[in-house]
Amino acid sequence: ITGKPMLFVARRMARDGGDSVRVTGSLDHTKDAARDVVSAVMSGVKLPKIALPMLPYTLDAGKGIAELRLTVDGEKLSGSWTVRSTAITWTQDSASAKPLNSMETLVARALTGVNELQLTTEIGGTLKAPTLAVRSNLDRVISDRLRAVAGQEIAAAEARLRAQVDRLVEEKSAPVKARVADVRADADKKIVEAKTRLEEEKKKLEERLKALTSGISLPALPGRPPA
Repeated sequence: ITGKPMLFVARRMARDGGDSVRVTGSLDHTKDAARDVVSAVMSGVKLPKIALPMLPYTLDAGKGIAELRLTVDGEKLSGSWTVRSTAITWTQDSASAKPLNSMETLVARALTGVNELQLTTEIGGTLKAPTLAVRSNLDRVISDRLRAVAGQEIAAAEARLRAQVDRLVEEKSAPVKARVADVRADADKKIVEAKTRLEEEKKKLEERLKALTSGISLPALPGRPPA
C-alpha cells in the first residue's frame, strides 16, 4: 500500500526473571520476488527432555534461550534455530537401569559431566526442497570430557600399578634390608670391640715400656748434665 517494506516488532517482557519474547522482522512485497525476514529471541523457555537410547539417562535441558532467524527470498530459504542452556541435568531412568560395561560406564561419566547445551539447526534450500543441518556442542564437549575422564582413569590405573609395584618391591627387599641391617649392626659391634681391645693393648704396651725403662739413666747430651 505504501510502496515500502513493512517493519514490525512484537515484545513480551516477563517479571521476576520469567520467560520473555522479542520478535522483529520485515515484509518486503514491493518487488516481483517477495523478501520476508523474521527474527525471534525467547528466554526462560522450557526446553524439551532428550532420552538416550543406548544408556539409561535422560537429558533435561531445563530453561534456556531459543533464537530463530528465517529469511524467505523469493523461493530461497535461509535461517537457523538455536537453543542454549547452561544448566542441563542428567537423570537416570531406574526402570530401565542395567549394569553398564566398562566402555558404557566411561561414556556415562563423560555425558553426566556435561552441563551446557547448544543446538543449532541450519535451514536452507528452497520452499519446494528445503534442507536441514543440525550441529551442537555435544560432540566437542563429550570428546573433551572423554579425554578428561580417560586421563583420570589412566592416572588412577598408574597409581594403582605403582602402589602394587612398590608393595612387591618392599615385600621382596624387606628380608634383604633386614639382613643388611643385621650385618651392619654386627660389623659395628665388632669394630667397637676391636677398638676397645686395641686401646687395652696400647695401654698395656705403654705400661710395659714404662716398666722396662724405669731406672735406666740415659747418656747426657753434649752441654747438658746427665739425666
